[in-house]
Amino acid sequence: METAPKPEEVMKPATVARMVKTPWVPNTRGVIAALLLGVAMDLVAQVAERLDTAFFAGTAVPFGYVNAATWMTVAALLYGPIGGIIAGVTQGVLSAITATSPLSPVFIFWNFYQAGSTGVVAVLLQPMKPGRSGLVRQLVAAEFMNFATSLWWTYHLIVLILGLPLAVWFTTYLFYVGFGAIPIALFAIAISRAILRSGVLR
Repeated sequence: METAPKPEEVMKPATVARMVKTPWVPNTRGVIAALLLGVAMDLVAQVAERLDTAFFAGTAVPFGYVNAATWMTVAALLYGPIGGIIAGVTQGVLSAITATSPLSPVFIFWNFYQAGSTGVVAVLLQPMKPGRSGLVRQLVAAEFMNFATSLWWTYHLIVLILGLPLAVWFTTYLFYVGFGAIPIALFAIAISRAILRSGVLR
């Protein structure tokens, strides 16, 4: 005769977000989820990137950067480099189609690079066991997205697109990573854990 589950066992999936193993290649459900994350990222970008355009005339993208880096970190953690790329490129294409920013055509390439490399790092963090909360693992991935991937895209923006000197690039890099260090990690962890608690990955 089967016994009824204890109340704490019933509540556990809804209250505890346990980090899952990050795959190199997502399954069909993961591909669909990554696409949806890309759409969600673009919905927020419709506001964030237009704010950047209004305030900075397309020469700076701090709000759009925090938004994109947050969602791509989530996709990379949960669905690996391919899932991250799917989410990032989806958002980049939608941004270009809806012309949220003068820079939106290059978002596709920036997102591909950032999400893919962060996804690789997320996979390499596998020694941190998936049965634990994964807080350190999430923080490392989020700050890799913030500090490491920003080196290239800020250089591309400041030096190659705007034609400004290296000193301006370095100052800009410090601005972006300082601006994004806390919110990217906080939002990425909150969204990841909300998805894990929802049980959609099971």
